[in-house]
Amino acid sequence: MREYEVDRRQRLAYEETLYRYSTALERGDFDTIIAILHEAESDARLERLIIETHQEGYQQEEPGMIQDEQTILLLPDAPQEGPRRQPRPSIRKPRKRWLIALQGIAAALVVVTLIAGALFIFTSFHNATAGSTGAIAQTSDIVVTIDMKNLNKNAGEGTATAQDARTGKQLWSYTFGKDVDLNSKIGLVVQDHVVYIASNKQVIAFRAKDGKLLWKAALGSADQRIILGDNMPRLIVDQGRVYASGYSAGNLYTLDAKTGKVLWHYDADLPALLTESNGIAYVKDGDNSIKALDGKNGYTFWTYDVKSMSLSTIVANNVLYVQAAHSLKDNPKGMHKNEKLLMALNAATGKQLWSVTAPAYAPSDLVVAQGVVALFNGEAFCGYAASDGHKAWCTNGPTSDFSEKALASVDGMIYGLYSSQTNGQVLLAIDPRNGTQSWSVVPEQGALGVPQIIAYGDSLILPQNGVVLNRSNGEVRWHFSGDSKKHLIMVAAAGQI
Repeated sequence: MREYEVDRRQRLAYEETLYRYSTALERGDFDTIIAILHEAESDARLERLIIETHQEGYQQEEPGMIQDEQTILLLPDAPQEGPRRQPRPSIRKPRKRWLIALQGIAAALVVVTLIAGALFIFTSFHNATAGSTGAIAQTSDIVVTIDMKNLNKNAGEGTATAQDARTGKQLWSYTFGKDVDLNSKIGLVVQDHVVYIASNKQVIAFRAKDGKLLWKAALGSADQRIILGDNMPRLIVDQGRVYASGYSAGNLYTLDAKTGKVLWHYDADLPALLTESNGIAYVKDGDNSIKALDGKNGYTFWTYDVKSMSLSTIVANNVLYVQAAHSLKDNPKGMHKNEKLLMALNAATGKQLWSVTAPAYAPSDLVVAQGVVALFNGEAFCGYAASDGHKAWCTNGPTSDFSEKALASVDGMIYGLYSSQTNGQVLLAIDPRNGTQSWSVVPEQGALGVPQIIAYGDSLILPQNGVVLNRSNGEVRWHFSGDSKKHLIMVAAAGQI
């Protein structure tokens, strides 16, 4: 794509975001305001545009304030109901001009303050507004797990269970499948007070606080296809859209998060979606390329030839980091398959920033923290500088080359779970600046399943182990309800009701 086309689409995206922001201010839609201000925390241009929007709003308001005090203020492009009232002559009052100027300055300062601390300020304001009507808004954190019960050789009964994230108290449960294939991959996300489940060629949405069914959406008729070593099915919810990939063949379906309506889809034989960030979906294009698609309509921004299979990806600070398999063109017998590639691409343009060899015996999740990209190489967790890819550190091994592993990062720390040859599973808290271990624990062993770490609030949730730990020291806080050694927990997610 030509550079000016990318710039044009970026400008349109900013204009749409500013319109959503101004509309949310008019409606008192605090959830939307919070989401946009959070986005502005990491986008200096958006921050400046929001401040300018407030300044321009007051500059435009000044002439109107010296007219009839009942003149109606309209949103840009909003339809006008009935004839506009003719302004009556008025004498400008000096005090009014000072008031307007002070309001403009105050608005700009308030926006800067909100961008620095949007969640705290607007959550408090939202609660205070609700309290004025006699109903104080309460928020609670929940953990939702999907497990299999009454197993037979190939299938089981799928149940989603919601528990209070602080105490473990069960809030609700929902049986969504009586004959779920154990080889299938189930997607689960808790976002914007809604629980989303992808399974059996459909996506289901529930209200988080009580499990009430909101909608169901079909994802075509093709069976799920998973081939070991390829990208797995994936469910992501962001900016009011649901991305479900690999639950009907490899196709990517993008749905409206509120209604379940399919907005557009991308056809693929194997699971296509690699990751999504800031309204852009990154997908596999054939065997060796990555394509960036507009989340609103599937429009292609750019395509990049990796020259090998993309195994895992993550976006941070407008950079797409990619772990890719060693190219078989120069090594057709696969003798150096552990010499995997780690590369960085500009997330907006697809331009390669750097590429290095980062050895790993198997595909690994990627996490980014404090300027470091971390992965598990089969023997240790290793960090590579996000700026140029040079190797920064590796933790002490050894571990099993074939161990299951999990990675997560939050608040500048990295958490890694792996299977050691002597102690079973081990959980590490790693300082990404130098790779040192703040603490390590041997968590309780649960049922079989792919390990998962959910870093949420001040807790670490290990669903396959059936336990929730204190993030600061690894101590146990509570156990999941039921017997985790008998139930196969497929996946878990955390969020707010």
